[in-house]
Amino acid sequence: IKEAVVSGQPQEVFERVVKQFPFAARFWIAYADWCEQQETAQAMAVYHRCLQQVPSLDLWTSYLGFCKRFYSVEDVLRGYQRALDLLGMDPRAGLMWAEYLSLLKHIYNAQQRKENPDADVCGKLLAQDANPVEAARRTMKPNLRKRIEGTKAADLSEEELLRVGEVLNIDQPFLRTVFQRAASAAHSAMEKLWVGYEQFEKSL
Repeated sequence: IKEAVVSGQPQEVFERVVKQFPFAARFWIAYADWCEQQETAQAMAVYHRCLQQVPSLDLWTSYLGFCKRFYSVEDVLRGYQRALDLLGMDPRAGLMWAEYLSLLKHIYNAQQRKENPDADVCGKLLAQDANPVEAARRTMKPNLRKRIEGTKAADLSEEELLRVGEVLNIDQPFLRTVFQRAASAAHSAMEKLWVGYEQFEKSL
């Protein structure tokens, strides 16, 4: 595969490899990574072919990274929901839960600020990490970043977070359910998630 990539014409080789090893996540990831450099839609087509048949945390993590780079906040959240429905009980899923909850907390805090301009001094806002979408885009090469300039995917404003929260019905019961689901799985982010959950309940 490496030789084919260097030659600049690896697609036929990738197709033969994934047909021979259809459940090998690392080959699908390498194929999607190469396609991402060529065209966003081409990479998404590769992911669509393998995600459901290969329940691999590494593959889904790669897919979510791709979504964070090129797709809207709404699409990213839907991707996390799909991934965690499938792999949320995996002991290595801690980072996935933490990033999903980080995005949800950004939306929740935007909702709280809209309802109460004094939310930040009333203890209503949740401690939040950096937006994982913003973090993913900071490391993008300029030529790739240009693909999303001026598109819906580029909008990470508070207004967009509020819109997504309304579309996906993200509210207090929703956030509580996600915290409880995350806390029921044994993973490395457990302690941090419990701290976040306790703060959430105390803020109500």
